[in-house]
Amino acid sequence: MSQPHYGQQPYYGQQPYYGQPPQGQPYSQPQPSIYPTQQNHSKAKTAMPPPPPTSNDMKTRMSHATSKYQDLWAAILFLLHLVAVIVLAGIHISYFSNNLNKAPTASGDIKGSDLALPLGAGLSTALAAVIGYFLALYKFPKQMIIASFVAAIGTNLALGVYLLLKQAIGAAVSVFIVGLIQLLFLFLARKRIPFAAVLLETVIGVMSKYPALFVLSPISLLLFFAYSAFVIIGFTGYQLENNRLGTQANAGVYVYYLFSLYWTSQVFSNVVHVTIAGVFANFYFIVGSGQSVVNPTLKSLKRAMSWSFGSICFGSLIVATIRLMKALAQSGSRDNQSFVACIFACILSLLESLIVYFNEYAFTQVAIYGKSSFQHSGIRSLEFT
Repeated sequence: MSQPHYGQQPYYGQQPYYGQPPQGQPYSQPQPSIYPTQQNHSKAKTAMPPPPPTSNDMKTRMSHATSKYQDLWAAILFLLHLVAVIVLAGIHISYFSNNLNKAPTASGDIKGSDLALPLGAGLSTALAAVIGYFLALYKFPKQMIIASFVAAIGTNLALGVYLLLKQAIGAAVSVFIVGLIQLLFLFLARKRIPFAAVLLETVIGVMSKYPALFVLSPISLLLFFAYSAFVIIGFTGYQLENNRLGTQANAGVYVYYLFSLYWTSQVFSNVVHVTIAGVFANFYFIVGSGQSVVNPTLKSLKRAMSWSFGSICFGSLIVATIRLMKALAQSGSRDNQSFVACIFACILSLLESLIVYFNEYAFTQVAIYGKSSFQHSGIRSLEFT
């Protein structure tokens, strides 16, 4: 009987011809296929993910953390820039105090002690609200996700009705469209809510296991606010001194202060990100293996502030530079009504979004493997996305 042609189904009762089988491998022992068949295709979709590596693998992978400093030049450059800003702002703050002493004072000035009680009450209320919100998320994650969506949709609809009553038709239509988009997203993503609830419950559970994570972000925020106030007061003093002398302020000083705020804010934020990623890596690799790490938050923070600090400064420098260029382009488009500057600012906004997106994965790689931020931003982050 003739063999069927290529692409033609074999005749009934005839085996397809694939050539002679290898020696020592009879037909009764077919080789396993690497692809899922029709029978096990549904099982392949619902198969559990592979188990996490063992603690020995974790130690091997994180052995880099005590190997060498990554992107040391970026860390040195950031520290030098920080020293320069502190010296410059310190000089300008003296101008601020001199001009402040010469300014007339009003009899009804508010003292700092008068603000202590309402400020303390406001902070305490906010802290209690945040703690209550986290507890509700941990206890009822699915319900809280749905409630958050419903609250956002209801707020937009109420705002749209208010704008209609004020006869702001265009703004009301825009708000209604945003509310409808949120409603459509909730409907389309309804089947993913249980999975998101499990992730949310797991994340809050890990943070509850390591409560130092709750303290890390507020401390970082307070430090950055203090630095921002220092820089802003210094720049204000520089402006006041120029106004007193009747001279024009140097635009380079303004740009340098603005760049410092962008870069420093990114460094503070990414140090927290790398620290938290290191703690979650410790939980993923170590917990359940019979071993434990004492105070993983502090150890992860030490790695972020030492071996990985250069990589953090490098990745933060890229974002800060793009944001500075975007701010200058937006300022030019507003002042000069420049269409080219507007297009350039739009392009920079898109580029900024891409860099920030890749940096989230890159800094996670930095926290676990300690490699260069540039290397993982360009290569390893693409593998994850």
